[in-house]
Amino acid sequence: MSIAQKVDKRISRWPDSKVFRLQDFEEYRDNPKAVSEALSRQVKQDKVIRFSKGRFYKPKVTRYGKVRPGQEAFVEAFLFRSSRKKREQVAYITGASLFYEWGLTTQVPSRVQMASTEGSFEQTVKGVRISAKKSSVDKLNENRVLVLQVLDVVKSFKTIPDADTANIVRVLKSYVNKFNKSAIREIEAIAVKYYRPSVQAFMGALLEDTLEYKSKKLKENLSPLSQYKMGVDSNLIKNTEAWQLQ
Repeated sequence: MSIAQKVDKRISRWPDSKVFRLQDFEEYRDNPKAVSEALSRQVKQDKVIRFSKGRFYKPKVTRYGKVRPGQEAFVEAFLFRSSRKKREQVAYITGASLFYEWGLTTQVPSRVQMASTEGSFEQTVKGVRISAKKSSVDKLNENRVLVLQVLDVVKSFKTIPDADTANIVRVLKSYVNKFNKSAIREIEAIAVKYYRPSVQAFMGALLEDTLEYKSKKLKENLSPLSQYKMGVDSNLIKNTEAWQLQ
């Protein structure tokens, strides 16, 4: 069976409204040109729609014409890379989109913001503005995504628009409570390597207050002479003084 036939067969088996990428085809690694040509032929035949470079969807055909997928499906095409064997996350939601999704602000974001292992970009897809910055790490998994999102919220603690600090702390604690030992090790390593000392201090205090876990790694990385102005009330996180937080 030729590559073109394999591509056609796989698409025919996929459900309507499926969003996919060139890289989702296993044959793309060794034969990118053949896969690209097969999909270009599908586009010309109106069997699939190209909505962005290297990204497509299989339209649902109704009596009224072709129907495109919803906004979430287009966003997922930038968050995940799929193949027959696995589904790999390559980006995660952050910034104003994350703050709104977690209920930290009532301000509706004007675009979907994410951090991507594949680099920065900005696109408008079917009326949806999507922008990405390069993520600080090269590989993502469920644990790591939650760790990065918690750190991103802490990093923006003072600048989240129309936010109540008590609510931010409450939400952060609810996610920190989900951390297992692996997530704790991840947050220590990532915070020390990629985030400023004030974020490390806040995270150390949050881990100790929420999980009764005292992070030596975070504490040892802080200057004993520094004070970190994060605007967090000691009534919200008990041990701010020990972590040099103001």
